[in-house]
Amino acid sequence: TNLSKNFRTDIESLFSFNLPKVVSHLKSVDGTQKFLFDVSGFTVEAVAIPSDDRLTLCVSSEVGCNMACKFCYTCKQKLMRRLTADEIVGQFFQVEKLLTADQRITNIVFMGMGEPLDNCEAVFKSIDIIHEPFGRNFSRKKVTVSTSGLVPEMWRIAEAKTRLAFEEGQTLMQRRLKSKLTVPCPRRARGVQREPATQVFQRAKAPDCGFAHRRVPRATLALQQAIVRHLPVRTR
Repeated sequence: TNLSKNFRTDIESLFSFNLPKVVSHLKSVDGTQKFLFDVSGFTVEAVAIPSDDRLTLCVSSEVGCNMACKFCYTCKQKLMRRLTADEIVGQFFQVEKLLTADQRITNIVFMGMGEPLDNCEAVFKSIDIIHEPFGRNFSRKKVTVSTSGLVPEMWRIAEAKTRLAFEEGQTLMQRRLKSKLTVPCPRRARGVQREPATQVFQRAKAPDCGFAHRRVPRATLALQQAIVRHLPVRTR
């Protein structure tokens, strides 16, 4: 080596190559695997979900969450802290190590604990690392970033050339049911405010954009044409 002895001693305190510790690894009969990681005293989850031709890894971006989506258990613990890029990448590499020889992660979705767009710097840095040849040379088209609707940051997904998954739950008919929305965030930025954000994906030629509407009890469900008009999106 051409590194000095002193530098080799100091480098141990400057860098860490440790992956998040696996606290629990559960396997289901359908092949789904659930991983619980320790990150500086907190725990986050990642899930490997198999299907016919793919193995999708669902990773976490935060410990807890600030979004208060009523259908999500994570919001009950509130936001404790945001994960760093290395902790997000560490979930990928740790799961990869624990898979069998015939298994390979084909897709990544940021749909675990936390709101990805509430931790933009770390999330998109982690995507860059995994995408780079010195990382895993992972295709950006195989990465999906989910959001509850943080409109001011949605352009970041298009810029990163990844896929978007957007979910909302709302009633269009009864004002009194607005308090029962499952995803409160879009209530602060809906309709005409959301449309320019989604159009970014068309201009940036992002690979895909999907919208999912969650049914609210006793409410009429309908697509808002202002959201999807003139956009090549999928809805479910």
